[in-house]
Amino acid sequence: LVGEIGVTPAIADFGPACPGAEKTVDLMVYATSSGPVQLKIVTPSGSPFSMTGTGGRLEPNHGNIISLQARLSAVSPGTLADKAVLATNLPGMAATRDIPVHAIALPPGISPTPDLVHFGAGRVCAPTTAKKVTISNCGAGDLAITGAHIEGENADEFVIVGPEDPLQTIPMLG
Repeated sequence: LVGEIGVTPAIADFGPACPGAEKTVDLMVYATSSGPVQLKIVTPSGSPFSMTGTGGRLEPNHGNIISLQARLSAVSPGTLADKAVLATNLPGMAATRDIPVHAIALPPGISPTPDLVHFGAGRVCAPTTAKKVTISNCGAGDLAITGAHIEGENADEFVIVGPEDPLQTIPMLG
C-alpha cells in the first residue's frame, strides 16, 4: 500500500517578528492513508529559518505523529520566505514534501503590520470589509497607547472598528 503524509499547519507562518527575537512554530507530520510512511530526512530551510525534529515511521491512517519545530531567528527587517523539505520513502513526486516558512521581520521600534491597508475599489455609500492591522513593539520598552484616530485627506470616509477601548499597553516583544 502506498502512503501519503500530511503536515499541520501546512505553512509555518511566524507572522511579525522583531530582529534578535526567536520565534517557533510546532508542526505535526502524520500518515493520511492506509500505507505506512518512513520520514527519512528533515532538511532545514536556510537561515534565518531552521527545523528541529527527527525522522521515523509514520503508521497508517493517523496512527502516530512525528513532531517538528520550525524556528525563526530574524536578523534584519524584511519579508522572509523559504521552505523546509521533508524526505520520505514514497515513490516519485511524493518522495519529498515542501513546508513553506514565512515571516515579516520588523524594524526596531513600533511597526504596523501591514504598513499599508488597501481596500480596493468600493461602491459609494457601501461599507467595505474590515482590514486588520497589528501594532508590534520592537522597541526598548513598553508602549502605552492612549488613543487611536485616522488622519489624512479622506479621514472621514474611514472608521476604526476595534478595539472599543484603544487604551492599552503593548509590551516589548524582544
